[in-house]
Amino acid sequence: MALVFAACVTTEVQVVSQGPESERLLAEGDAFFRARGYEDALDTYKLAAFAAGTEGNESRGAAASAQVAHVFAILGDFDAGRPWLARAIENATDERADAWTRTLLTRGVYEREQAGSAVALATFTELYDYCLGRELHDRAIQAAHMATLVTDGEARVRWARRGIAEADAAGNDRWRLTLWTSLGWLLEDEARFDESLEAFRVVRRIAERLADEHELLRADWMVGHAQRMAGLALEARTTIVRTLARAERRYTEHGTANDAEWIAHCLRELGELEASEGRRAAALVLFGRARERFIDARIAVLAPRSLALLDARIAELAGDVPVTGGAADRESR
Repeated sequence: MALVFAACVTTEVQVVSQGPESERLLAEGDAFFRARGYEDALDTYKLAAFAAGTEGNESRGAAASAQVAHVFAILGDFDAGRPWLARAIENATDERADAWTRTLLTRGVYEREQAGSAVALATFTELYDYCLGRELHDRAIQAAHMATLVTDGEARVRWARRGIAEADAAGNDRWRLTLWTSLGWLLEDEARFDESLEAFRVVRRIAERLADEHELLRADWMVGHAQRMAGLALEARTTIVRTLARAERRYTEHGTANDAEWIAHCLRELGELEASEGRRAAALVLFGRARERFIDARIAVLAPRSLALLDARIAELAGDVPVTGGAADRESR
Protein backbone atom coordinates (compact mmCIF):
# COMPACT_ATOMS: atom_id res chain seq x y z
CA MET A 1 0.00 0.00 0.00
CA ALA A 2 1.27 3.48 -0.83
CA LEU A 3 2.27 5.76 2.00
CA VAL A 4 -0.29 8.54 2.17
CA PHE A 5 -0.38 11.22 4.81
CA ALA A 6 -3.49 11.65 6.91
CA ALA A 7 -3.87 14.71 9.07
CA CYS A 8 -3.08 14.70 12.78
CA VAL A 9 -5.97 12.77 14.25
CA THR A 10 -8.46 13.11 17.02
CA THR A 11 -10.55 10.25 18.32
CA GLU A 12 -13.70 12.34 18.53
CA VAL A 13 -15.82 13.19 15.51
CA GLN A 14 -17.16 16.73 15.75
CA VAL A 15 -19.03 18.66 13.06
CA VAL A 16 -19.69 22.34 13.57
CA SER A 17 -20.65 23.63 10.13
CA GLN A 18 -24.21 24.99 9.83
CA GLY A 19 -23.91 26.38 6.29
CA PRO A 20 -25.02 24.93 2.94
CA GLU A 21 -25.43 21.18 2.67
CA SER A 22 -22.17 20.73 0.77
CA GLU A 23 -20.28 22.73 3.40
CA ARG A 24 -21.80 20.67 6.21
CA LEU A 25 -21.01 17.39 4.47
CA LEU A 26 -17.44 18.44 3.68
CA ALA A 27 -16.86 19.31 7.35
CA GLU A 28 -18.41 15.99 8.39
CA GLY A 29 -16.15 14.13 5.96
CA ASP A 30 -13.12 15.96 7.36
CA ALA A 31 -14.09 14.87 10.88
CA PHE A 32 -14.29 11.23 9.78
CA PHE A 33 -10.98 11.63 7.91
CA ARG A 34 -9.17 13.04 10.95
CA ALA A 35 -10.51 10.15 13.04
CA ARG A 36 -9.30 7.70 10.34
CA GLY A 37 -12.82 6.54 9.62
CA TYR A 38 -12.00 6.33 5.95
CA GLU A 39 -15.03 4.39 4.73
CA ASP A 40 -17.38 6.89 6.36
CA ALA A 41 -15.24 9.75 5.08
CA LEU A 42 -15.41 8.38 1.54
CA ASP A 43 -19.20 8.16 1.55
CA THR A 44 -19.59 11.61 3.09
CA TYR A 45 -17.15 13.29 0.70
CA LYS A 46 -19.05 11.80 -2.24
CA LEU A 47 -22.29 13.24 -0.87
CA ALA A 48 -20.54 16.60 -0.43
CA ALA A 49 -19.40 16.56 -4.06
CA PHE A 50 -22.89 15.76 -5.31
CA ALA A 51 -24.44 18.43 -3.06
CA ALA A 52 -21.94 21.01 -4.31
CA GLY A 53 -22.90 20.14 -7.89
CA THR A 54 -26.57 20.68 -7.06
CA GLU A 55 -25.72 24.02 -5.47
CA GLY A 56 -23.54 25.05 -8.41
CA ASN A 57 -20.49 25.46 -6.16
CA GLU A 58 -17.60 24.30 -8.32
CA SER A 59 -14.95 25.18 -5.75
CA ARG A 60 -16.50 23.14 -2.97
CA GLY A 61 -17.18 20.34 -5.42
CA ALA A 62 -13.48 20.34 -6.31
CA ALA A 63 -12.51 20.22 -2.63
CA ALA A 64 -14.84 17.29 -1.98
CA SER A 65 -13.72 15.46 -5.12
CA ALA A 66 -10.07 15.88 -4.13
CA GLN A 67 -10.87 14.33 -0.77
CA VAL A 68 -12.66 11.39 -2.38
CA ALA A 69 -9.55 10.77 -4.46
CA HIS A 70 -7.33 11.14 -1.39
CA VAL A 71 -9.30 8.56 0.58
CA PHE A 72 -9.23 6.14 -2.34
CA ALA A 73 -5.43 6.54 -2.35
CA ILE A 74 -5.24 5.77 1.37
CA LEU A 75 -7.32 2.66 0.73
CA GLY A 76 -4.94 1.68 -2.07
CA ASP A 77 -7.49 2.03 -4.89
CA PHE A 78 -5.85 4.63 -7.12
CA ASP A 79 -7.83 3.59 -10.19
CA ALA A 80 -11.12 4.43 -8.46
CA GLY A 81 -9.74 7.76 -7.32
CA ARG A 82 -8.35 9.06 -10.60
CA PRO A 83 -11.69 10.24 -12.09
CA TRP A 84 -12.38 12.15 -8.88
CA LEU A 85 -8.95 13.76 -8.97
CA ALA A 86 -9.47 14.74 -12.61
CA ARG A 87 -12.75 16.43 -11.63
CA ALA A 88 -10.98 18.32 -8.83
CA ILE A 89 -8.17 19.46 -11.11
CA GLU A 90 -10.70 20.66 -13.70
CA ASN A 91 -12.60 22.85 -11.23
CA ALA A 92 -10.03 24.02 -8.66
CA THR A 93 -8.38 27.42 -9.07
CA ASP A 94 -5.70 29.12 -7.02
CA GLU A 95 -8.21 31.87 -6.16
CA ARG A 96 -10.01 29.42 -3.82
CA ALA A 97 -7.44 28.26 -1.30
CA ASP A 98 -9.34 25.35 0.23
CA ALA A 99 -10.09 23.56 -3.04
CA TRP A 100 -6.70 24.45 -4.52
CA THR A 101 -4.64 23.14 -1.61
CA ARG A 102 -6.65 19.94 -1.25
CA THR A 103 -6.28 19.30 -4.96
CA LEU A 104 -2.53 19.96 -5.01
CA LEU A 105 -1.99 17.68 -2.02
CA THR A 106 -3.94 14.84 -3.60
CA ARG A 107 -2.37 15.41 -7.02
CA GLY A 108 1.06 15.01 -5.41
CA VAL A 109 -0.01 11.74 -3.78
CA TYR A 110 -1.07 10.35 -7.16
CA GLU A 111 2.05 11.67 -8.89
CA ARG A 112 4.17 9.84 -6.34
CA GLU A 113 2.39 6.65 -7.29
CA GLN A 114 2.42 7.21 -11.06
CA ALA A 115 5.20 9.59 -12.07
CA GLY A 116 7.78 9.21 -9.31
CA SER A 117 9.26 11.23 -6.50
CA ALA A 118 10.67 14.16 -8.50
CA VAL A 119 7.32 15.09 -10.04
CA ALA A 120 5.53 14.70 -6.72
CA LEU A 121 8.15 16.81 -4.93
CA ALA A 122 7.56 19.67 -7.38
CA THR A 123 3.85 19.59 -6.55
CA PHE A 124 4.40 19.41 -2.79
CA THR A 125 6.86 22.30 -3.06
CA GLU A 126 4.29 24.33 -5.03
CA LEU A 127 1.72 23.59 -2.34
CA TYR A 128 4.13 24.53 0.47
CA ASP A 129 5.07 27.82 -1.18
CA TYR A 130 1.41 28.68 -1.81
CA CYS A 131 0.50 28.00 1.83
CA LEU A 132 3.54 29.80 3.20
CA GLY A 133 2.50 33.04 1.52
CA ARG A 134 -1.01 32.80 2.98
CA GLU A 135 -0.22 31.53 6.50
CA LEU A 136 -2.10 28.27 5.85
CA HIS A 137 -0.09 26.46 8.49
CA ASP A 138 -1.92 23.12 8.63
CA ARG A 139 -1.75 22.57 4.88
CA ALA A 140 1.89 23.74 4.79
CA ILE A 141 2.65 21.10 7.43
CA GLN A 142 1.00 18.44 5.27
CA ALA A 143 3.00 19.58 2.24
CA ALA A 144 6.27 19.49 4.17
CA HIS A 145 5.50 16.06 5.59
CA MET A 146 4.66 14.65 2.16
CA ALA A 147 7.92 16.12 0.85
CA THR A 148 9.82 14.04 3.41
CA LEU A 149 8.34 10.93 1.80
CA VAL A 150 9.77 11.77 -1.64
CA THR A 151 13.22 13.02 -0.62
CA ASP A 152 16.33 11.47 0.92
CA GLY A 153 19.16 12.39 3.23
CA GLU A 154 19.55 15.96 4.36
CA ALA A 155 16.71 17.13 2.10
CA ARG A 156 14.29 14.97 4.10
CA VAL A 157 15.56 16.45 7.35
CA ARG A 158 15.18 20.01 6.00
CA TRP A 159 11.58 19.34 4.99
CA ALA A 160 10.83 17.84 8.39
CA ARG A 161 12.20 20.96 10.08
CA ARG A 162 10.08 23.16 7.80
CA GLY A 163 7.01 21.27 8.97
CA ILE A 164 8.02 21.79 12.59
CA ALA A 165 8.46 25.52 11.96
CA GLU A 166 4.91 25.68 10.62
CA ALA A 167 3.60 23.76 13.63
CA ASP A 168 5.38 26.24 15.88
CA ALA A 169 3.80 29.12 13.96
CA ALA A 170 0.39 27.51 14.40
CA GLY A 171 1.04 26.85 18.09
CA ASN A 172 -0.19 23.28 17.65
CA ASP A 173 1.34 20.77 20.06
CA ARG A 174 -0.36 17.80 18.38
CA TRP A 175 1.36 18.65 15.13
CA ARG A 176 4.63 19.25 17.00
CA LEU A 177 4.34 15.79 18.55
CA THR A 178 3.81 14.12 15.18
CA LEU A 179 6.52 16.04 13.36
CA TRP A 180 9.24 15.79 16.02
CA THR A 181 8.54 12.05 16.12
CA SER A 182 8.94 11.86 12.36
CA LEU A 183 12.18 13.87 12.53
CA GLY A 184 13.57 11.54 15.17
CA TRP A 185 13.09 8.51 12.94
CA LEU A 186 14.49 10.32 9.90
CA LEU A 187 17.62 11.18 11.88
CA GLU A 188 17.96 7.56 12.98
CA ASP A 189 17.68 6.47 9.35
CA GLU A 190 20.66 8.75 8.66
CA ALA A 191 22.59 7.16 11.59
CA ARG A 192 22.54 10.50 13.41
CA PHE A 193 21.74 8.80 16.68
CA ASP A 194 22.60 11.62 19.09
CA GLU A 195 20.36 14.01 17.17
CA SER A 196 17.61 11.40 17.00
CA LEU A 197 17.75 11.03 20.78
CA GLU A 198 17.41 14.79 21.23
CA ALA A 199 14.38 14.83 18.91
CA PHE A 200 12.68 12.12 20.94
CA ARG A 201 13.41 14.02 24.14
CA VAL A 202 11.53 16.92 22.62
CA VAL A 203 8.66 14.52 21.84
CA ARG A 204 8.61 13.47 25.49
CA ARG A 205 8.41 17.08 26.68
CA ILE A 206 5.51 17.74 24.33
CA ALA A 207 3.68 14.58 25.46
CA GLU A 208 4.19 15.63 29.08
CA ARG A 209 2.78 19.06 28.29
CA LEU A 210 -0.25 17.45 26.64
CA ALA A 211 -0.73 15.18 29.69
CA ASP A 212 -1.34 12.32 27.25
CA GLU A 213 -0.41 9.10 29.06
CA HIS A 214 -0.38 6.97 25.91
CA GLU A 215 1.87 9.41 24.03
CA LEU A 216 4.10 9.74 27.10
CA LEU A 217 4.52 5.96 27.24
CA ARG A 218 5.35 5.89 23.54
CA ALA A 219 7.80 8.78 23.93
CA ASP A 220 9.59 7.09 26.83
CA TRP A 221 9.97 3.94 24.74
CA MET A 222 11.39 6.01 21.85
CA VAL A 223 13.86 7.73 24.19
CA GLY A 224 15.00 4.37 25.55
CA HIS A 225 15.35 2.96 22.03
CA ALA A 226 17.33 6.02 20.92
CA GLN A 227 19.59 5.77 23.96
CA ARG A 228 20.41 2.20 22.95
CA MET A 229 21.11 3.22 19.37
CA ALA A 230 23.35 6.04 20.63
CA GLY A 231 25.38 3.55 22.67
CA LEU A 232 23.98 4.58 26.06
CA ALA A 233 23.16 1.07 27.22
CA LEU A 234 22.84 1.77 30.95
CA GLU A 235 20.57 4.77 30.40
CA ALA A 236 18.54 2.80 27.86
CA ARG A 237 18.01 -0.08 30.25
CA THR A 238 16.89 2.28 33.02
CA THR A 239 14.43 4.05 30.72
CA ILE A 240 12.98 0.88 29.22
CA VAL A 241 12.59 -0.94 32.56
CA ARG A 242 10.70 2.06 33.92
CA THR A 243 8.55 2.27 30.79
CA LEU A 244 7.85 -1.47 30.84
CA ALA A 245 6.61 -1.24 34.43
CA ARG A 246 4.15 1.49 33.46
CA ALA A 247 2.98 -0.44 30.40
CA GLU A 248 2.42 -3.57 32.48
CA ARG A 249 0.51 -1.59 35.10
CA ARG A 250 -1.72 -0.11 32.40
CA TYR A 251 -2.28 -3.56 30.91
CA THR A 252 -3.28 -4.93 34.31
CA GLU A 253 -5.73 -2.06 34.78
CA HIS A 254 -7.18 -1.87 31.25
CA GLY A 255 -6.13 -4.99 29.36
CA THR A 256 -6.07 -3.21 26.01
CA ALA A 257 -4.28 -4.44 22.91
CA ASN A 258 -2.46 -1.11 22.75
CA ASP A 259 -0.93 -1.62 26.20
CA ALA A 260 0.06 -5.18 25.29
CA GLU A 261 1.84 -3.83 22.22
CA TRP A 262 3.98 -1.43 24.23
CA ILE A 263 4.91 -4.18 26.68
CA ALA A 264 6.12 -6.12 23.63
CA HIS A 265 8.17 -3.21 22.31
CA CYS A 266 9.81 -2.71 25.71
CA LEU A 267 10.61 -6.41 26.02
CA ARG A 268 12.16 -6.39 22.58
CA GLU A 269 14.36 -3.42 23.50
CA LEU A 270 15.55 -5.23 26.62
CA GLY A 271 16.25 -8.26 24.44
CA GLU A 272 18.37 -6.15 22.12
CA LEU A 273 20.34 -4.85 25.10
CA GLU A 274 20.99 -8.42 26.26
CA ALA A 275 22.04 -9.44 22.75
CA SER A 276 24.40 -6.45 22.44
CA GLU A 277 26.17 -7.66 25.58
CA GLY A 278 26.50 -11.23 24.28
CA ARG A 279 23.72 -12.82 26.33
CA ARG A 280 21.85 -14.56 23.55
CA ALA A 281 19.89 -16.94 25.75
CA ALA A 282 18.51 -14.08 27.86
CA ALA A 283 17.72 -12.14 24.70
CA LEU A 284 15.78 -15.05 23.23
CA VAL A 285 13.70 -15.36 26.41
CA LEU A 286 12.81 -11.66 26.23
CA PHE A 287 12.04 -11.89 22.52
CA GLY A 288 9.78 -14.87 23.20
CA ARG A 289 7.89 -12.87 25.83
CA ALA A 290 7.67 -9.94 23.42
CA ARG A 291 6.21 -12.24 20.77
CA GLU A 292 3.51 -13.43 23.17
CA ARG A 293 2.50 -9.84 23.88
CA PHE A 294 2.49 -9.01 20.18
CA ILE A 295 0.02 -11.86 19.68
CA ASP A 296 -2.12 -10.47 22.53
CA ALA A 297 -2.04 -7.11 20.73
CA ARG A 298 -3.25 -8.73 17.46
CA ILE A 299 -0.10 -7.49 15.71
CA ALA A 300 -0.22 -10.48 13.35
CA VAL A 301 -3.32 -8.86 11.86
CA LEU A 302 -2.77 -5.15 12.49
CA ALA A 303 0.96 -4.83 11.79
CA PRO A 304 2.29 -8.16 10.49
CA ARG A 305 5.67 -6.69 9.56
CA SER A 306 6.46 -6.10 13.24
CA LEU A 307 5.91 -9.78 14.01
CA ALA A 308 7.84 -10.90 10.94
CA LEU A 309 10.84 -8.76 11.91
CA LEU A 310 10.82 -10.11 15.45
CA ASP A 311 10.62 -13.68 14.15
CA ALA A 312 13.57 -13.00 11.85
CA ARG A 313 15.52 -11.58 14.79
CA ILE A 314 14.73 -14.66 16.89
CA ALA A 315 15.91 -16.92 14.06
CA GLU A 316 19.07 -14.86 13.73
CA LEU A 317 19.91 -15.16 17.43
CA ALA A 318 18.98 -18.83 17.61
CA GLY A 319 21.27 -19.70 14.69
CA ASP A 320 24.96 -19.29 14.02
CA VAL A 321 24.72 -16.08 12.01
CA PRO A 322 26.36 -12.89 13.37
CA VAL A 323 24.25 -10.66 15.57
CA THR A 324 23.52 -7.40 13.76
CA GLY A 325 21.63 -5.40 16.40
CA GLY A 326 18.01 -4.44 15.75
CA ALA A 327 16.69 -1.04 14.84
CA ALA A 328 13.01 -0.36 15.45
CA ASP A 329 10.67 -1.36 12.66
CA ARG A 330 8.57 1.38 11.08
CA GLU A 331 5.25 -0.14 12.04
CA SER A 332 6.09 0.47 15.68
CA ARG A 333 6.70 4.12 15.02
